[in-house]
Amino acid sequence: AFADKLRDLVPKGRFIVGHGQLKPEELEKRILGFKNGEYNVLVSSTIIENGIDLPNANSLIVNAAECFGLSQLYQLRGRVGRSKTQAYAYFLYHGAKLKDDARKRLRAIVEACELGSGFQVAMRDLEIRGAGEILGASQSGTMHTVGVSHYLRMLKAAVEDMKAGRTGDIEEEINVEILLPVTAMLPSYYVPDEQERISVYQKLAGSEDEKILDEFKQDLLEEFGTLPEAVVNLFAILELKIACRRSGVQRIKMEEVNQKQEIVLTLHSSVTAQEIMQILSVSAQWRISGSTLKIFYDQLVTPKLKKSVDWVAELTKHVVALERKKKPKSKIKEEEE
Repeated sequence: AFADKLRDLVPKGRFIVGHGQLKPEELEKRILGFKNGEYNVLVSSTIIENGIDLPNANSLIVNAAECFGLSQLYQLRGRVGRSKTQAYAYFLYHGAKLKDDARKRLRAIVEACELGSGFQVAMRDLEIRGAGEILGASQSGTMHTVGVSHYLRMLKAAVEDMKAGRTGDIEEEINVEILLPVTAMLPSYYVPDEQERISVYQKLAGSEDEKILDEFKQDLLEEFGTLPEAVVNLFAILELKIACRRSGVQRIKMEEVNQKQEIVLTLHSSVTAQEIMQILSVSAQWRISGSTLKIFYDQLVTPKLKKSVDWVAELTKHVVALERKKKPKSKIKEEEE
């Protein structure tokens, strides 16, 4: 029926139809006819994904692509471009009926455009469909809760600790609390789907460095457009949080003191006096009180830094000054000996 519609649209085209309900001999005859040039348009079901090599095929059009799985789309796309001829693959979908998972699949297939993208597609498919426990029979669990990328980083860290023989003396990860009067969030008008927003929050929460944050920022720009101010602030707060974790800052809070706003940094017990002195090289206005560092808001923020993202970035620079200087591995080994 679909081939008949196409014949009406393209009368000069030589059409042949192939699908899984044909007898093997008839199907082989039709495929070979297309391969040998007797026909120039093959209208097929998904049977075409099953390893058929057609080097002379230079264009693929997939109808209702939102109904296909990610691995199917990847296999179908591989049916063209199998010779030196430039090939093209078009995936048609109904925008009004596009569900969240279908949108993710289509976006993933567009991103997987380099050689050897199979592993990338498999990981994206795992993230979209969810995954079970690695050491259990459950079909969903911790991995789904924290996100695939963050779970794998946690697993990698745990394996490295075990290989190195670190068990009871493993350095605890500092849990950072930031209480600042800054609107930092993913607005519902920017990411309308609730599950998608939760997924983005999970990925952002698991970001360990600025490079990963930049990648997520580019993903949001490509998928949802220009970042609203609240989202820009969110990335600034996350960068501050990463700096705090590296520098041993447990908490950052804005307090009201004598009708003046004061920023208070609470330090972890592992932060040394020498490291505390490093922040004074950035600004001598910081006041040291036990395990806390304090500075008045107007001492930190100049008139040029009125936007939240600007003064949060300035605060991040000060926190980075506290960052602990890691000893080279050879030095650590000497001390242990």
